[in-house]
Amino acid sequence: MTDLYVALESLTARNYWDGETYGDWETEYHYQGCNVYLAEEARGRIGVWTERVEVDFEPEVGQVVFPIVVQYGTGNSFGHSSGETTLVAVVDTLEKALAVRDAIYNDNEANRGGFGQIEVAGISFYNGTWKGYFENLESVHIETEMVRI
Repeated sequence: MTDLYVALESLTARNYWDGETYGDWETEYHYQGCNVYLAEEARGRIGVWTERVEVDFEPEVGQVVFPIVVQYGTGNSFGHSSGETTLVAVVDTLEKALAVRDAIYNDNEANRGGFGQIEVAGISFYNGTWKGYFENLESVHIETEMVRI
């Protein structure tokens, strides 16, 4: 197994808080895309959130890969944020990426309150980030990226 490093980029489009300790708040993020790196040095890049992900293939610089990114909303009794992102997996074929995306949407419809592992196309991931009392699945993005050094 090999690790890849994926830098997710989002912009804050709206950030409101009424200033009270338990006051109203709202945050909205706009997902901009991602970059995939082979080198761990990518983890220190400023202004982006970089996640390490284990892959079941041997990636090479210049190879096309397919990161799967979930956008979701979350919050509490006082407010809500939308456009939060989490990386689910990076796969080496579009067919695997489509299978993962479809499994996420199918699980979200059939298993609204259930948390746990989803296993599809040889990929295993946790489905709990976008599920919960205040959480909701907004979208699943399949990116097409080239592995950078």
